[in-house]
Amino acid sequence: IHITKLIEGYQQLKPLVATTGYGVQNFAKISSIFEEKIQNPDISMMVYGVYNVGKSTHINAIAGKEVAEMGDIPLTDNITEYQCGAFKITDTPGIDAPKQHEATTHEHLIKADIVIFVVNPLGSAEEKKTLDTLIGLVEKRKKVFLVFNDKNQMSDDDYLKLKNQTYEILQDLAEKRGLTDTLKRIPIIKINAKTALKAKLENKPKLLEHSGYTAFEHELNQFIEATSQDDVNERLESELTHFISTLENEIKNHSVSELVKKYDSLLLKISGDKTQ
Repeated sequence: IHITKLIEGYQQLKPLVATTGYGVQNFAKISSIFEEKIQNPDISMMVYGVYNVGKSTHINAIAGKEVAEMGDIPLTDNITEYQCGAFKITDTPGIDAPKQHEATTHEHLIKADIVIFVVNPLGSAEEKKTLDTLIGLVEKRKKVFLVFNDKNQMSDDDYLKLKNQTYEILQDLAEKRGLTDTLKRIPIIKINAKTALKAKLENKPKLLEHSGYTAFEHELNQFIEATSQDDVNERLESELTHFISTLENEIKNHSVSELVKKYDSLLLKISGDKTQ
């Protein structure tokens, strides 16, 4: 389906929702997605993950300079967009952030086409809540790129073991949601973002490769190139058709409810007439 048709469908729904009052709350989310895509038609990327896992450091490593604030305490409490080479990346507060920050994250997350999902490899296989959140993004037809922020430089054997464990959990979570071929669409790569940034700032190619950045950059670029407008359109179509289905049910339920009220009123009137 072409993006023009999707936008036409969205534009036709706007006056319907406004005049009938049905689905107003759910349509606000749809409106947010489509208005953002109308204003910014390019594929959008967002860095997401557990609060204070090192998302800003990853953005700085990709940019090759300190564009995003970093620190040992959580610093990102709003949404910020950074230019990283040929594309823009949005930084977010993340999962398990304070309530007001997490709300801001979710508000912008629904607009993203590609999600760079950063986790701490120590405990990531056990953190099912985090991986369940990741599968939820896949269910929403977002393209997800999973990154282990390898602060302790794990061995290749440990990396492969953890990677396989993570895939097993993801597969289990995906099957419970009725998703197929999920693993084929989720790359997993490790990188020490702090070391990568240091290597770029100090122009040390060997250290950059040792940090895992070279492999990370190669995989990420391939992932971005493989993400087409069709992928974006499928996600938008899924959101729109889901809303229309929900709207139909709401209208039907309301109509039945109104009919029942009228029927009850009629019975009362008949009963009153008989008594009179």
